[in-house]
Amino acid sequence: MVVALASRWLHIMSVIVLVGSAYYAMRTKAPFTDQYRSTVLLAILFILGSGLYNLLTKEVPRGYHMWFGIKMLLALHIFAVLFLATTPGSDATKKQRWIRSAVFSAALAVALSAYLRFLGSAA
Repeated sequence: MVVALASRWLHIMSVIVLVGSAYYAMRTKAPFTDQYRSTVLLAILFILGSGLYNLLTKEVPRGYHMWFGIKMLLALHIFAVLFLATTPGSDATKKQRWIRSAVFSAALAVALSAYLRFLGSAA
């Protein structure tokens, strides 16, 4: 139980760091610094690792996998965009557009997460 709780906490905290910083960058139009790249990579690693653990240790009801797949596609979009937004040399306007799309995808992924949690508790 302690490992499951720690994994869930790590998953949620990593998402907060990743999406929160993207939202901040979008609202302030502040560029990501080169030092932020390691934070993005570490958050992605923690999200993937803890998410895989969470998925493998829970019972999933019928219909769960389809919505989970859509959520994963959104998450991969967020990961790719924020990874590219931290690379030096791209146009700042283009990066802001990328970051806006990542924040929009994150809102959809969070909504899907809530629905998946509802599906899991209804089973």
